[in-house]
Amino acid sequence: MQFLLAVRYTPLFLHVVHHRSTFTARLSPVPPCIGLIAATAIAGAVPTGGGMALLSLCGPHTSVPALPARLPLIGAGLGFLVQVSLLAGQNAVQRRLLGVATGALNSFGRTGGALGASLFGTILTVQLNSSPAAPAAFHTLFLWTVPFTGPALFLALALPEEPLSEKVRDVASGKAQAAEYQVHSRTNGREKGVPRMSQIKRIDADLEMLISHFSEEATLILTGESLITLRQSIQQEAAEQPGPPRDVHVTDRWIPGWKADPPVRVRLYQPASPLRTTPALLWIHGGGFIAGCPEQDEAQMIDLVQVTGCTVISVDYRLAPEQPFPAALHDCFAAYKWVASEGRTLGVDPTRIAIGGASAGGGLTAGLALLIQEQHEVRPALQVLLYPMLDDRNVQSASEAGSDHLLWTRQNNAYAWQAYLGSAYCEPPKFAAAARALAVEELTPAFIAVGELDLFLHEDIEYARRLLSAGVPTELHVYPGAFHSFDSVMPKARVSQRLRNDLLFALTQAWEQSSAECS
Repeated sequence: MQFLLAVRYTPLFLHVVHHRSTFTARLSPVPPCIGLIAATAIAGAVPTGGGMALLSLCGPHTSVPALPARLPLIGAGLGFLVQVSLLAGQNAVQRRLLGVATGALNSFGRTGGALGASLFGTILTVQLNSSPAAPAAFHTLFLWTVPFTGPALFLALALPEEPLSEKVRDVASGKAQAAEYQVHSRTNGREKGVPRMSQIKRIDADLEMLISHFSEEATLILTGESLITLRQSIQQEAAEQPGPPRDVHVTDRWIPGWKADPPVRVRLYQPASPLRTTPALLWIHGGGFIAGCPEQDEAQMIDLVQVTGCTVISVDYRLAPEQPFPAALHDCFAAYKWVASEGRTLGVDPTRIAIGGASAGGGLTAGLALLIQEQHEVRPALQVLLYPMLDDRNVQSASEAGSDHLLWTRQNNAYAWQAYLGSAYCEPPKFAAAARALAVEELTPAFIAVGELDLFLHEDIEYARRLLSAGVPTELHVYPGAFHSFDSVMPKARVSQRLRNDLLFALTQAWEQSSAECS
């Protein structure tokens, strides 16, 4: 049986060594039981077959120097873990095992994964076959595998080297997008696997250089434990930012909550010496409704103040899952009411207030525009929706089949929506997900921006289409080669500067038009 499996799967082992990424995509649908059997066959046949190739040259029962008893067993075990992980798919446990195994084996160089496993297997085979107690059948079985595994070993060494160790190490450490399965889909109520297909070839040239420098958080799989780590990382990065420049005044205020809600912290960014009343932007930070703080966007907010002379009010809303919907939306609405009513004491022109946010903040902005309309508050001058998180249904379009997404994955999106909606996940209430809004007529004019490679591309385009169909002035920008939150992670990239300039123009135009209408 082992011989037959070796005949069938030995060529696939070569494919793993030199074309790992392609191999993983092709074998991902294989059931785990079959993958495990195949991996077991290769773990036994390929390394030990290499040992038999040596024995066939030296003769049976050749005497070899004694080695520490644990060394060959540890090596064979590590080789087995590498091959099981490569064949049976990659979940969190297998990635951890793969990291342990490759960490030891890759010391042999680029072909360490193959050569290391084969070397340790060779040592083990030589010791076993050098023992008089080794059964004849054991020796014969391995001898029969030599015609298949011997050439495999030779080719593994002779073919041009590829950086296998770097690829495997990237997957093991979470720095590269690994295949993710059991991704939630709200389209049919079942869990659905999404095979891996890299988007790297389509990334904007300026952004591409960033890929190799992604941090652990860039491809973090959200769980209760990793969410704590993510929040701590964001707070630490915010605390390490330099202080504001002299021409921008930054203060914190606590304002009353809406109805019986607790007070809300807002962070104000104002020109240090305004010549007159200023326009204002109520800003809502991103973070999937579950993480983030106003300070994370401080550099962008200071830039807005310096360029436009506006006042920015950034909302520190309550986060899920501790405070699910409608806590965050209520906090944002309380901040808007406060700016609209107390604006003149802040030096703000209440007729020129825009609202905006990024990612989950963009989703909250869209919900806030709907709530402002229902509550008959003064309509904002503009709603800025930067790659907004609008649809809890997490629908995957046909054109996205086989795609993964950088920085924000479909799996993390499902986790965040479940945390935000809580017990209302099956039947989201009004304003929780703007994409579900039944009527969008007479809403605030919208500026919508999203990257071509963003998970939210299709839901954002669909929302823009609905606004346009309802007669709402809407400006839609789709940036080629850009992934989620691209302007935040690499603000100096040319595509990020394009978004910045488009946003500045839209805000300035909206404020001017609003001022003209009220004069």
